[in-house]
Amino acid sequence: MRRMVRTHLEAIRLPGDKSAGVLSVMEAESGRGALSVVSAVAPALVVLDLTLPELSGYEVCERLRASAALQHVPILALSARAMPEDRAAAEEAGASAFLAKPFTPRELTEHVLPLLSGSIAGR
Repeated sequence: MRRMVRTHLEAIRLPGDKSAGVLSVMEAESGRGALSVVSAVAPALVVLDLTLPELSGYEVCERLRASAALQHVPILALSARAMPEDRAAAEEAGASAFLAKPFTPRELTEHVLPLLSGSIAGR
C-alpha cells in the first residue's frame, strides 16, 4: 500500500505545473518513524495510515497537532475502517481529511490536491 501511495503521489501534477513528479515523498514504517521524519522535514502534507506499529496513526496525529511547529501541516488519514465512528475518531485526533481503503489513484489525488493547495498557499 505504501509503495502504491508513493508512486501516485510522485505522479501528481500540482496546479500550474506542467510536469508530474514535482512532489518529494518520504516514508516511514512506524508511528515513531513518522514523527521523526515529519519533525526533521516539516512537510507540506502528511499522508498517514491510522494502523501503524509502535504508535498508532491516531497518536501520531495527536502529537503533530500538539506541536507548535507542525500543527499547521495538513494530515490525510488513511484507514481500512470506514465507519462513521472511525472517521470521527480520525477527525478528533486532528486529521484534516479521511480516505477509506481501498481507494483509487484518482481518489487519492482528489484528496491530496486541496490539502496541498491550502498548505502551499499558507507558507
